[in-house]
Amino acid sequence: MPGLHIGGFHFAIHSVVPLFSSPPDRPSTAFSSPPAGAAADDEMPVNVRLLPLRDATPPASRTLFESPVWSMTADGDMRRIEMRGRGCAEPYWVAQFQLPFRRVDVYFGPGQLTADGELMSPLSYPLDQLLLMYLLAEAGGMLMHAAGGVKTGGAVYAGPSGAGKTTLARRLLAEGCEMFSDDRIIVRPWAGGLWLFGTPWPGDANVAANRCAPLAHIHILQKSGEDRDEPLAPAEALAKIIPCCSLPWFDPPVLEQSLQGLNRILRDVPHSILHFTKEAAQN
Repeated sequence: MPGLHIGGFHFAIHSVVPLFSSPPDRPSTAFSSPPAGAAADDEMPVNVRLLPLRDATPPASRTLFESPVWSMTADGDMRRIEMRGRGCAEPYWVAQFQLPFRRVDVYFGPGQLTADGELMSPLSYPLDQLLLMYLLAEAGGMLMHAAGGVKTGGAVYAGPSGAGKTTLARRLLAEGCEMFSDDRIIVRPWAGGLWLFGTPWPGDANVAANRCAPLAHIHILQKSGEDRDEPLAPAEALAKIIPCCSLPWFDPPVLEQSLQGLNRILRDVPHSILHFTKEAAQN
């Protein structure tokens, strides 16, 4: 059965038409099986049904988010995401799921089909990250703008765009650190502790490894003229790490779940500000 394995979730894909095979050099190809160090039985299955757009129901009554490209509406626990191009008469795809969800129905438009009638799976950016935000909120985890990997222990290096994630990742790779990602990391409860997972969304260093490991430390990046770790109280850390997290700001009940999970992560894992230069890196 085709699917994706991201962050301890197995997206099992069921399609009414043949799926287009991604090129082997795509980062997502490495995520077609469970991460190294994990078994399929450890993962939570999420069934993804791919169906024709004509079968989709109309938008829900309450708008949660709207942009020229995608929107989300709600009706009770039901969520509906619609993706469309600017000026397009009909959506590229529509996704519908009910909270808490173990299944999502994705309705594809004709623009998702190749000339041979194969489906370019809509389970890619941004839908995959949106679905993970909801799944992780329920699981007590978080998708972070961060590099991450293992050297002496599992470590996350969080920072918004421009904070130096790629610079630090390249330095750590040169020092022999096993890096899982240089741009997006998942942190979540797993196997009785907190773990970090690589994701299929690399940054400029093109690091996207399907790996997982116990989490020992969270570093919040800050470029500096010196190299040192500055301890942080949990309240200070929360304010600094929130800009580094993918959060459903548009959906208050789910946002509250996400923030509760982030608080627990910061309570249970040592964290600090990592002041670093381009010339040196620490773990």
